[in-house]
Amino acid sequence: SLIDDWREAPPEAKYAADVTASQQRGLSENLERNSWWLGQISFAVSTEINPDEMLERRALYDTLTPELLSETARRYLKDENYVQAVLYPEAAE
Repeated sequence: SLIDDWREAPPEAKYAADVTASQQRGLSENLERNSWWLGQISFAVSTEINPDEMLERRALYDTLTPELLSETARRYLKDENYVQAVLYPEAAE
């Protein structure tokens, strides 16, 4: 599986670049939404996280590397931590 591959070796640099671009795009869109800001500020207050960290995400996304993706997959995507579900088509009547 892709998860197994990433745990064993870093993915191609293209994947890290794609993830970074996707995160940057999402952040740019969210920065224009009041509801996003409200959610982020509420989260920061309830978890006592410095709200300035919200503004540092763009720089954080730029640090993403294939090696970091692989390390993260090894650390968090363990076989005992997820469930594989299979959907079957509904029976015809």
